[in-house]
Amino acid sequence: MSDSAGREVAESEREVLLYFLTRASDAMVRVSAGLTAEQQRTPGVPSGTSLLGLIRHLTGVEEHWFQRVFLGQDHDIDLSMTVPPGATSDQVVAACRQGCARSDEIVRACPDLSTVATIANPGVPRSR
Repeated sequence: MSDSAGREVAESEREVLLYFLTRASDAMVRVSAGLTAEQQRTPGVPSGTSLLGLIRHLTGVEEHWFQRVFLGQDHDIDLSMTVPPGATSDQVVAACRQGCARSDEIVRACPDLSTVATIANPGVPRSR
């Protein structure tokens, strides 16, 4: 999404949205690439959050906003930053890529980006 001079080019609001969603998820994956499994799981802050945990959380956030809130699909979504002991980095990243791809499908299928979400964010009342 850049021109020959490297400037950002906005083709449409939809493409800008997809570009920045992809950029955010790619940044998380890129930061953890090349690290050992131990480094990816090592907490970097006192809360215990790790890079791999952030990637896992990002997956849940994508599902929450696009599938649950926007489409109104009722299913359990894990927003935890805790990575199960048996889960590999490849599995966590693949789940993230799959979740992001599903979100992209939802955005592309939406005929009008001003469409109101099907439900309010759980716990947050809709504004009047």
